[in-house]
Amino acid sequence: MKVFSYLNSLTRQQQIIFILTLSLLLLMVLSFFLNFIQKTANNLEIERNKILTEERLINKINFFPGFVNQDNVSISSLITNTSGDFKINIDRTQVIDEESIIVWINDADFMRLYDWLFSIQDRVSLDKTSLTKSSGGRVSAQLNLSKI
Repeated sequence: MKVFSYLNSLTRQQQIIFILTLSLLLLMVLSFFLNFIQKTANNLEIERNKILTEERLINKINFFPGFVNQDNVSISSLITNTSGDFKINIDRTQVIDEESIIVWINDADFMRLYDWLFSIQDRVSLDKTSLTKSSGGRVSAQLNLSKI
């Protein structure tokens, strides 16, 4: 109510200036808000395009003649193909059946072994483990693995 009494005490010219100033301030706030929405929309469009590009690349990889779909690979091939990426040297394997394998590893870096097992955890379950500690963070392991 004090605002209305204050406005009534102003001259007509002062009231017009006050309303124009208030309108200009409102337009500036609205302009900043619309600019923020536009930038956000542009960023979303850029991210959408990146995702679509990545999706196209993934689809190309899936149809690449040399690509091997890991779901159709035997557990023996899966273990052999992935262990090399982590510099894990497999000494011996014994296939139990189509879904299970025993793997012997001597003198491996424990963290690399852990990282390797972590990387295949969505495709292979670790049924049984026997670890023997060596010096310098190295281990020997016997792993019973089954395909998920």
